[in-house]
Parts: sequence; structure tokens; C-alpha cells
Amino acid sequence: YCLLGPPLLFVLIELWNERIFMLDSPEEGHPDCCCCASCCEPHVCRLRRCFITLSHAFSLFAFGVSLTLLLTEILKRHVGRFRPHFLAVCRTNTSVLLDCQRAQLTGAVYRALSTDDSFCTEDASSVEDARLSFPSGHASLSVYAMLVLSVYVEVRVTTLRFRYAKAFVQLTAAIASLATCASRVADYWHHPGDVVAGALLGATVALYVM
Repeated sequence: YCLLGPPLLFVLIELWNERIFMLDSPEEGHPDCCCCASCCEPHVCRLRRCFITLSHAFSLFAFGVSLTLLLTEILKRHVGRFRPHFLAVCRTNTSVLLDCQRAQLTGAVYRALSTDDSFCTEDASSVEDARLSFPSGHASLSVYAMLVLSVYVEVRVTTLRFRYAKAFVQLTAAIASLATCASRVADYWHHPGDVVAGALLGATVALYVM
């Protein structure tokens, strides 16, 4: 819904703003009237303005999505924080846990571990994915889409009769984003800090794009 919802609403909003399906013809000199010689084709102008506006909206939205995904992936690969369910995925090799040592000064029993390839017995792809917890990609993308959609609706929907519909769309986007963020913690895919960081990243990109 983060990738398809906003563009779909962009189209609906601009089709309404330009009155694409209206059959009325403006008079000569009206802003909707494109005059060439003796002909006037208002629907051509409306379609052209709608196409230009949607092109700008789609390109900015796609740029923001790409930037959000790129920054998220860079941080995931650089930080490499374990997901909450890392040990369940890893299926630790218990043989590396048996050789314990006692500290001479404190007497504490410990075993120095290295989470290299010998630490896990599960396939490498699953283990690698379990190391990509920070930041949450779902949180960053959902917050970005929510903010861009909310601002776009606020700016482009100016008809008074749609004031409640506008508020409903914005509230729905906020609830969907919040539910997405909460689900990442509830499903043990991310730590709370990962979700907060992802949300801040998405909000930063949204403010930059807008």
C-alpha cells in the first residue's frame, strides 16, 4: 500500500481538480480554454495540465522512495544489528559454547564468542537477513509514504466539501503507518529503536523531497 496507494490518490485528485470528465465548455478567454486559430479545446488543456502535474508528483514520489530504500539498505549493511529472533534463525552451533574460561581477576566464567560462519548452523542467506535489523525498512517507507500523501492531499484538495474526506485520508494513512511500525516490533522482526530510526529516516526524506 505504500507504493500503490499514494500514486492512485494522486491520479484521483488531479482528475477531479482538472474536471477531466466534465462536459461543460468554458467561454473564450477562460483559463481552461486553449485557443488555436478559431478552435477552442478545453479538455486538451485539462489533460495536459493533469499529465504535467502527475508527472511531477510521480517523479518526486519515486525519487523519495528510491532514496529511502537506498539509505535504509546502506545503514542495514553498515550497522549489521541482530534482529530479536536472531538466535532462533541462527541455530547456534553448541560446540562453540562448551569451552568456557574463568577470569583470573574476577573469577567469572565466560566464553569469548565470534559470530562468524562457524557460529550458526542455518543457511547463510537466512542468517544474513537476521543481521539487518537497523533501521526498519517497513517503518521508513511507511512513514515516508504517509507524510508525502498527507501533505499532497492537504495542498491539492482545496474544495470545502471534501474537508472531511481529506481528514479521513490523512488519518487513515497515519493509522496504517503506525500499525506497520508496531507490527515490526510485535512480530519480533525489529527492536523498538530500529523502528524509531526507520521512522525518522522516512520523515527526513519526506521533508527533503517536499
